[in-house]
Amino acid sequence: MARIPVMKPSLRTARTSIAPLMRGDAAARSAKPTMDFYGSAAWKKVRLEVQRACNRTCQGCGKTDTRIYVDHVVELKDGGAPLDRGNLVGLCAPCHAKKTSRERAKRAGR
Repeated sequence: MARIPVMKPSLRTARTSIAPLMRGDAAARSAKPTMDFYGSAAWKKVRLEVQRACNRTCQGCGKTDTRIYVDHVVELKDGGAPLDRGNLVGLCAPCHAKKTSRERAKRAGR
């Protein structure tokens, strides 16, 4: 049986461990500081309860079968209760981003 010849790659693999982060790079965007609270067992439990209760449906726009983020209606920075189910809502990514943006603008006095 004849063997198929294989060409060696002409480019070497980039060493990403030393590559500088480019503006807009996914790794740079994910470097968001988080509070230890969001890693707690209590938060994970209540987050799962809220996600199940909304049945993968965004409580903002009604979008279904999408990833649901559990968001504080009154943000923790503004004195919201961290584990109160009445202060939590399930939102899709676009609704979560809009709500967070509105709250930050309010806090900045805009």
